[in-house]
Amino acid sequence: MEQPADSPMDTHLMLLDDGKYYIERNCNGEAATTNGLLFRRCLISPTTPGGYECVGGYEQCTGGEWCAWIWRSN
Repeated sequence: MEQPADSPMDTHLMLLDDGKYYIERNCNGEAATTNGLLFRRCLISPTTPGGYECVGGYEQCTGGEWCAWIWRSN
């Protein structure tokens, strides 16, 4: 699904993109240690004006291991 021309996505922060989902890292830190979010592309609507919604994320825990989560919709 193509994004609108004025989409705020910053492609240099994008780590993976399969056309439906993409992972974007946080711009506040090094790529190897910063957290990030998982987005799903969707239709533009009042609740998703950019054409995507956040569905999960990841972060490095204090012990050094990585944790990830995906939100379920009810």
